Amino acid sequence: MKATLARRGETVAGFVMLCFVGAGCYAPTRSSREARLEEFRRSESAQPEAEKSGPLSLAAALDRALERSPTLAALRAKKQAATAGVDAAPKLENPELRVGGVQLDQLANGVPRANVRLRVKPPRPLENDARRAEAEALVRETEAELQAASAELRTEVRQRFFELMLSREEVASSQELLVARSRFTAALSQQVQDGRRTAVELANVQVAQQEAEFLALSASERVARARLELAALLGLDAESLELEATEPLAELPSAGECSSHALEQAAGIEQRLARIDAAEAVLDREQAQQVPWLSFLDVGYAFAPGTDDPLGFFFGGGITLPIFDTNADAVEASRAEVAYAERELNAEFDRVQRAVRAAHRSAESAQRLWRSYRSKTPVAAALAVEAAQRAVESGTLEELSALEAAVKLAQVRMTEADLRRRAVEAVVELDTLTDCQRRSAVRSSAQPRKNR
Repeated sequence: MKATLARRGETVAGFVMLCFVGAGCYAPTRSSREARLEEFRRSESAQPEAEKSGPLSLAAALDRALERSPTLAALRAKKQAATAGVDAAPKLENPELRVGGVQLDQLANGVPRANVRLRVKPPRPLENDARRAEAEALVRETEAELQAASAELRTEVRQRFFELMLSREEVASSQELLVARSRFTAALSQQVQDGRRTAVELANVQVAQQEAEFLALSASERVARARLELAALLGLDAESLELEATEPLAELPSAGECSSHALEQAAGIEQRLARIDAAEAVLDREQAQQVPWLSFLDVGYAFAPGTDDPLGFFFGGGITLPIFDTNADAVEASRAEVAYAERELNAEFDRVQRAVRAAHRSAESAQRLWRSYRSKTPVAAALAVEAAQRAVESGTLEELSALEAAVKLAQVRMTEADLRRRAVEAVVELDTLTDCQRRSAVRSSAQPRKNR
């Protein structure tokens, strides 16, 4: 009997020592900060050359930007981590093995005594469900964060794309104005030499020509900058970058339709819905703390002389009684968080709707102004140029007046290009909030036109 007890005592003592040794020997390996930075530097130096690009549509530019974005890749990894946390959220604490009552004199005398017990802490009802709900809410919030980053990137691509397109159009109109100004200045200079005009008139015209030269140079600089920015965003070669002609200005959907699309896809609304779910899960968990529940359950065996197997087993348990700490303050705080999250959602609904209505009014007004100007003023200016040319041919009008009409036509086209830019920027701003305009209005022409 004594020999049996001694062997059991030695087995228990050996198992406990093995646990301590195993815990002490565990040492996880991690990459150092310097090693990670060096790896990043090597990857940066090994970047491939920018790809050559054929005619690029807006849809292709958006797809390419979304595919190669490191920010979106990081957020996708964050979502995967959050998704993995859903299954890990329900928590069941590991059982605790306790050994007590061991005395050295008893071991030396060959009559060891020991109490070995296994303690388990059962989870409270609904606690694990609440933890899972919190983890699922975090996944949805991460998805909304990914959605917001994607929308921001799409907006940036559209802005860069249309900036390059509009700048190319403005280069053409500014060059037309520069040519018209140069011809008018040359004709006026000849009349000054002939004594029919004053030097003051020529000086004023020369200032206007210098302004036209600056406008042309500015437009060319915008084209170069827009090409470089779009190419860098897409990882393409700037010199070979070409755009398919895309017309962003079309009949706008109704404000109600745009508002509906915006509410469906607004990342801010999805984030706040996820926060409400998380706050409600925390409330459930805090309310569960107000219910009496088992704090632990014990099952063990007493090794002692005179104990007949298996009569040495013993059992125990404890119950936590919420008497002194009823957790009422935490419950009230959680309820306040739920109420705050709900009001924040209502505020976001209101903000999105007001922003969409304002953007829709701006886009509608800008398009109406551009269409009204385009349908009348350039036509009238072109007719004036034709009439002036006929008058010059018939000898009833001097050539300088016809050149002045050509300058006016070029100025009108510059104004038309400026109004078109404002309209496009307003539409892009609307499309930042909702994709209804992009779905219904942005289209490519049947015969692609290359913009260099």
